[in-house]
Amino acid sequence: MTMENATRRRRMPPMSLELIGVLEHRRALFESKFGRPPRRGEPLFFDPHAAEPTRMPMPVRGRVLADLAALVGLSDAQAAAVIDRW
Repeated sequence: MTMENATRRRRMPPMSLELIGVLEHRRALFESKFGRPPRRGEPLFFDPHAAEPTRMPMPVRGRVLADLAALVGLSDAQAAAVIDRW
């Protein structure tokens, strides 16, 4: 494991049931949009207008970050870690 991966893992918030539900929902959206499960390294928080799995644009990312933090009780930094990871 590289130092970057070790750091990334430490920053991840605990997996609450609400957060697991959000990630499962994002996975279902991915499968609906692209017709297949996400591959390693593909974003679950993707640009819904892109033809290929692409990270969401920054303005949208900010709104999703705030919604995610409020929904599952994370700090902004923890929500950003979830979005960056998935």
